[in-house]
Amino acid sequence: METIAVYWEPVVRVYGYEIKRNISLIELDLPFDKLEAAGERADQLARNNKGFTMTLVQQDSERRYRFCIATDNEDADTVVRIFCQIAATSEDVLVREPHKVELLSFHGPHFQDRYGIAEATFSTLAQSDILIYAASCTGTSVYLIVEEGKAEEARNILSASFVVPEPKARKDLLRN
Repeated sequence: METIAVYWEPVVRVYGYEIKRNISLIELDLPFDKLEAAGERADQLARNNKGFTMTLVQQDSERRYRFCIATDNEDADTVVRIFCQIAATSEDVLVREPHKVELLSFHGPHFQDRYGIAEATFSTLAQSDILIYAASCTGTSVYLIVEEGKAEEARNILSASFVVPEPKARKDLLRN
């Protein structure tokens, strides 16, 4: 017999929120056969210390993909130039104009023990005018790429569903 535990709380506890500003999101729209080249270029960026905060690959339609890199604003021109090298080899590759964005992330101790984390995130933000360019959910973390200047507002809205608990003073430590 196997026992599976599911953890549930009305307001989800998180370790805290982190906001990273001064980021550009660069998108490359390409067919499947060009996806490997985009991955090799991303590897080239990493080797040249042109780091990126987040990468995302999403299938849009019939074997077409959207390859995204969120990078520091200071590295955006380099990423665009490298993506344009891929676009120069094929008429069916499009490099989109970079978007100025911010990254909001939060991590929870019980995310992988309960269902509904992504639903709570997106249904809470759906009540706002915040545009989400990209999102990633892992076992214990949520990452959201939002419009520049909107990460703090998103965090404030999400605090209705995700709370950072305040530490409680232990009485036994206070006795002296």
